[in-house]
Amino acid sequence: MRCRDVQQQLAIDAQMHCLPARVRAHLLACPNCRQAQELYAEIDQRLQELPAWQAPSGFTERVSLLGLDLLSEAPARRPQSIFLRLLRPAVSFSPAPVLLGLLATTFSLLVLLRFNDFLAGYPDLAAAFSRALLANAIQLSWFAGILSIGFTAWITRRALR
Repeated sequence: MRCRDVQQQLAIDAQMHCLPARVRAHLLACPNCRQAQELYAEIDQRLQELPAWQAPSGFTERVSLLGLDLLSEAPARRPQSIFLRLLRPAVSFSPAPVLLGLLATTFSLLVLLRFNDFLAGYPDLAAAFSRALLANAIQLSWFAGILSIGFTAWITRRALR
């Protein structure tokens, strides 16, 4: 065993009769760990000698009444709509994914609205682009699906923090 593992075990329980055989064997061979075991055992012994703390009489009643007073003074909250409860975590933590999604949507709409102009102005480029898309359609759809799932997981993780 390594000294670090032994000392972690000693921090949990330093009494020799409670230690596993491997730890006791290591303690016989390692003076540093044996010294740490003695220190931990002494700390345990001193802590057991200390008197247990007792709350003063009436302490729990005073704290309970104080808590009830604070609860009665708290203003009542309005119930939120289901839309706000679902949307607020995603928007409040990071507006970047939402803005990025809006930007991508806007760009996609502009491209779709002007696609005929693009085809008319650059027929060779459009034909090459179409051939590339058709040649790699399955790979592109897998890639788009993986990106979509990854982006969704990232947004969800950020919203649930």
